[in-house]
Amino acid sequence: MKSSAATLVLLALLAGCENRAPISSPAVPAPVSSRPRADPPPDQPLLTGDRDQIVMTAFAQVGKPYLYGGNGPDAFDCSGLVRYAYRAGGASTPRTTATLFAAGQSVAAESARPGDLFFYRLDVARGAPSHVVFYLGDGEGIHAPSSGGAIRAVKLGIPYFSQRFAGARRLLQ
Repeated sequence: MKSSAATLVLLALLAGCENRAPISSPAVPAPVSSRPRADPPPDQPLLTGDRDQIVMTAFAQVGKPYLYGGNGPDAFDCSGLVRYAYRAGGASTPRTTATLFAAGQSVAAESARPGDLFFYRLDVARGAPSHVVFYLGDGEGIHAPSSGGAIRAVKLGIPYFSQRFAGARRLLQ
């Protein structure tokens, strides 16, 4: 009973970041959904930037509030957090979850490196991913979950994420 309530609370918290202009490691299982999936976007050239600076910048935002459309530095939505961290490392990225998903190169979750992006379909009726998580390594990510929440680190192997996994992308060389 407690786990069902926790799942519902997590679902409600994450629902706020559904691509309104605004996660991975070997522990992240493949998607389990049986609904049809769109083909991954074609690979695009990779960006140059300081991967370590990008990861440190994302990590430094933990605890800051979620804000729909937030680009930082005081509050973020999921894609705003990604854009802010990448800019700090010298790389310019698209703004929305959908345009981030179309950028860079597809990468298998088990081959992901810190700074890669994991995408999720929070609304199963939509084909496009609606949430992006910044991968830290070792099966953990950082994301901006929803209104009323704060930027936080999460384990990506939990069923909530693994059942909604849409793919991982690498934007940096």
